[in-house]
Amino acid sequence: MEKRNRQCKFTIKQEKQIIQQYNDGSSLRQLGSKWGCDPSTISNILKAYKVNARTLSEARRNTLGYTLDDNLFEHIDTPEKAYWLGVMYSDGYISKRPYTNKFGLSVSSKDEEWLKKFITFLGYGTISQYQTTESSYRPGLPYSRVLIGNNKIVSDLEKWRVVERKTKVISCMPNISFKDDFVRGYIDGDGSLRKAYPCFQISGNYAFLQDMADYLGVPYHIDPDKSIFTLRYNRNESIYLEKRLYKDAVVYLERKYNIAKRSFNSPLTLEDVR
Repeated sequence: MEKRNRQCKFTIKQEKQIIQQYNDGSSLRQLGSKWGCDPSTISNILKAYKVNARTLSEARRNTLGYTLDDNLFEHIDTPEKAYWLGVMYSDGYISKRPYTNKFGLSVSSKDEEWLKKFITFLGYGTISQYQTTESSYRPGLPYSRVLIGNNKIVSDLEKWRVVERKTKVISCMPNISFKDDFVRGYIDGDGSLRKAYPCFQISGNYAFLQDMADYLGVPYHIDPDKSIFTLRYNRNESIYLEKRLYKDAVVYLERKYNIAKRSFNSPLTLEDVR
C-alpha cells in the first residue's frame, strides 16, 4: 500500500481515514488510542495535509458537546446579531492572546440575567463571578463575566471595529441593517434611562455619538464628560426614543426595558419632536 514516504506509519488511505475521523469530531488523543500511536503522530498527519487543528477552546467545546457558530458575527443579518454587536461596541471587549484570542462581556452582577441572554444567543459560555479591585473607581463591587476563546469570532468583531481600546477608535456606527437594534444594544451597555423622568443619555467619543445622533434624527446635546462625551436628549425626545427603541424589542436589558415601558403609550412621533 502506498505511503507518503518511508517514515510514515500509515498508508495514504489510512491517513485520509484519520483526517476524516478528526473532522468528524474525534480528538488527537482518541485517534492516537484508536490507531495505536502517539497523538503527536496524528498532529503531524494533519499538518502534512494542511488540516488546521482545533484550538484548545474549540477542542473543549467539541468534547463537552457545546455548539458555538464560528461565523456568528461574520454577517450582521438579524436584529439579534445587530443588538449584540451594539453591546460589544459598548460593554464588550476582545483580548489578543498568543494562541487563542478571546472576546467577553462584563456587567454588574445585578444584570446577570443579561449575560444569560448572551450565552443563549451564542449557544455556549459560562458566567464567572468577580469583585472590582481596590484600585478601581468603586472597589469591592460584584460583577459577572463571560469570556470565550474563538479566533474567528474575534477576527470578525475586529472587522466590525470591535478592537482593543476601541473607545477611542470607533468613530461611526457600522454599515449594517437593523440599526435601531444596534443602538439599543449600545445603550443597554453605555447608556442610561432616568427613573424619575424621561432622559436618555449615551456615552462615547464625540465622532461616534455625532454619527448616532445624526441617525436617530431628533434634537440633542453632546456635552464633554471627563475623557469622553455624553449624548443627551430632553424629555419629549427621550419619550420618543424609549418607545422607538424598546417597544417592539426582542432582546434587551430587562432593567432598562422596564424603565422605557412608561413611554410605550405616548402619542409622540418623530414629526412631533423634530
